[in-house]
Amino acid sequence: MKLSGIEKALRDGCTLHGFQAGLCIRVARIEKKDKLVGYGEGPFYDDALIEASKDYLARGKLFYRASKPEYLTGAVKSCSRIDDWILATNTMVAWNEQDDFVVELRCFGSPNIPEDIKEQVERTGQSATWQDNGYTYKAYQTKYWNGELDVVADMIRTPRGDNPWPYTVVRLGRAGSLEEAMEKALDAEPLGVPWP
Repeated sequence: MKLSGIEKALRDGCTLHGFQAGLCIRVARIEKKDKLVGYGEGPFYDDALIEASKDYLARGKLFYRASKPEYLTGAVKSCSRIDDWILATNTMVAWNEQDDFVVELRCFGSPNIPEDIKEQVERTGQSATWQDNGYTYKAYQTKYWNGELDVVADMIRTPRGDNPWPYTVVRLGRAGSLEEAMEKALDAEPLGVPWP
């Protein structure tokens, strides 16, 4: 992927924002001091990145040309790992810091019932608790209207009284190129961030 325009923008003090707009259209926005200076959209995030890169180099004039295709919907399948991230309605922010590109990926996480807890509740029929991201949860068995049994969970204790369903998850990547920073962020350990 040729992202030299975005890398130049980030070196110039801009920030890149990536997200999914309505109907699965992927968007890449380059902003400087909250002003739009480059824009790209497409059926895949890779396309949006390339368009935003070209648009920044053309000083924000390319995207609004009449000959530019207009996308009514984005693709429902992804073409790359970063596109898969954006397709799942997660976000990406990138900037330049000390000659490195930094990529921050954000999504909402919600605690899953750990398998051992779920198996314990299924086996014994008794509730069980566990902790995740500083919160305490209780798993218990429930019976649906059709007679089917399932294990569900409630939050029973929070450290600050906030809502942990869901919480923000952040992944960070830092590298000498934007593409490498994106890959590192995708591979990074997720950090749970409680809501302020």
